Amino acid sequence: MIAGPPVTLIQQTTDPFISVLPLLDRSRAAFLVKWRASDPTLDEFEIWYRDETDGEGEWTLWIETDSPGDALFVGGSGRTYSFFARARIADNLWSEEEPVPQTRTTIE
Repeated sequence: MIAGPPVTLIQQTTDPFISVLPLLDRSRAAFLVKWRASDPTLDEFEIWYRDETDGEGEWTLWIETDSPGDALFVGGSGRTYSFFARARIADNLWSEEEPVPQTRTTIE
């Protein structure tokens, strides 16, 4: 066993950070989803969601836009949704190739 104070590792990168902002654990049927980027020059974004109520469902492209922003999402009662945002960066590549959950909520 190794003992001692916790250590935080920070990796420096020049890649922009794109993310959906955290959601509440429980939400009403309609709620605001917000996405942001650390680089203000980015101008192509995709926002994805998936229904995780019955396990890991398929990712669905929800919004394509040219700027960070927000949108109203309407879900089904008792369902759990995850969200993911990415942006087109240098060399016409996406900031992330495969969607990964960045935040999730369950509808009351």
